[in-house]
Amino acid sequence: MDQIKISVLTPSYNRADKLKVLYQSLCNQTYTNFEWILIADGSTDETDDVVKSFIEEKKISIKYKWKQNGGKPSAHNEGILLADSELTIICDDDDYFVDKALSTVCQYWKKYKNKKTGGLIAYKGGVILI
Repeated sequence: MDQIKISVLTPSYNRADKLKVLYQSLCNQTYTNFEWILIADGSTDETDDVVKSFIEEKKISIKYKWKQNGGKPSAHNEGILLADSELTIICDDDDYFVDKALSTVCQYWKKYKNKKTGGLIAYKGGVILI
């Protein structure tokens, strides 16, 4: 099976207390060909220590970078530079995925990917092609 690599991009600012839920949801994914890119946008809380503990567990592939605070758009831009994948999904630090989320994204991408489809926007109950 041709596996699509996915980058899950999460910008974060002083939300170390929220990251565990997202991390656990990524560890529970049925689809495993993904990387988690976490950009700490000037975080001054325990984000570094929390993410380092995730990395040490070696359950999923994680790319982590701390940068000077520049706002969420600059964190997105920084993360995109680190992405090594066909698809990038942005997931906020206070959100999470259901267990089959990445698998479902891949199914839709394989079904609708063509020269006229630039991406997918998913929402509860449906998908919009862009």
